[in-house]
Amino acid sequence: MDLNYGTLGWAISNMQRLNSLDTTRGIAVMSIVFWDFLDLLSKNLDWYAFRIVGNLPFYSVPPILFFFAAGVSQYLSINARKARGEEDWKIRNHVLSRGCILLLAGILLTIILREPPDNWGIFEGVALSSVVGYFLLAYVDLRMLAILLIALVGFGSTIPPYFSVEMPSVEFLGSAYLVVPNFLQRALFSGLFPFFPFFCFFLWGGILGRLLAERKIATRGLLSSALAIGGLALLLYSLGFPMEYHQAGNIYSLACVIFSMGASALILGVLYWLQDVKALCSYAFKPLTDCGRASFAICFWRYPLIYNPLIYLRLAFIFPIRTAVILSISLLLPMWLFALAWMKLRRRYALHIFG
Repeated sequence: MDLNYGTLGWAISNMQRLNSLDTTRGIAVMSIVFWDFLDLLSKNLDWYAFRIVGNLPFYSVPPILFFFAAGVSQYLSINARKARGEEDWKIRNHVLSRGCILLLAGILLTIILREPPDNWGIFEGVALSSVVGYFLLAYVDLRMLAILLIALVGFGSTIPPYFSVEMPSVEFLGSAYLVVPNFLQRALFSGLFPFFPFFCFFLWGGILGRLLAERKIATRGLLSSALAIGGLALLLYSLGFPMEYHQAGNIYSLACVIFSMGASALILGVLYWLQDVKALCSYAFKPLTDCGRASFAICFWRYPLIYNPLIYLRLAFIFPIRTAVILSISLLLPMWLFALAWMKLRRRYALHIFG
């Protein structure tokens, strides 16, 4: 038996978490925290001063990777529950309950941050993606999932003019009415994490999770597909297709979405080979792995514990970029310590549904 398949099959059949998946999620959540703190502390942050290729900034990687890892995790979780003999209705109720908790957490964060009530953040985005993703991953075959993903990539990245954060309004009986209800259009098209195109990354992760669980792909296949997809995106870019990612303007170009899918799979593939196949660098990755296992808690509690206090202490938007970078990196340590404390609390009180 191929060692790669055997290792994965053993891990899934014994319902153990893949360290590589937790580390991938840890990279995503700690990068999100870093960029948020950097944006808060810096007085003159230029998001596009740090770019990967074209107008694809580094700050785009964390949320994309987060949605991708959530998709992989969801299918592996469904698969593990089925392997334990859990009934379909119980699995469905668990997914729906968790989705509701994430949605409520997002609404609560909106209140804490005093954002507009129709704000659509990362919790709401993952909640919607996980509920829709469950019914697709649980009941649709792989071929149809692949066709749907291709259609979504094309649709979500080519809608002119990509919509905007503020939708246009029309006059009706002397009052202005939004063309699409604000909450709905932000959820689907123009929030910070709209369903289109972020569900593409979630579904891509779910498909790879299914391929891994069913032993239809291993390290070589994972890395090969990642390089092929990334190469396709770079080819499109060289042919004149834009590589654009703008959250504020809701521009996610075709080359950007495809490149991001390839990069996400590559990160997971490399980590899977290092951690789950070869069992290398365990201690080096441990802080990220820990943070990945407490990712949603970190995403939520960073605001009341650190972010908001910095604002109240008048430490926001005052530091030069280099100082802000150093401070932002330093603030990752208490986030890791919080992750360790949260995991102990979660085990003690069986709070697994909270992530």
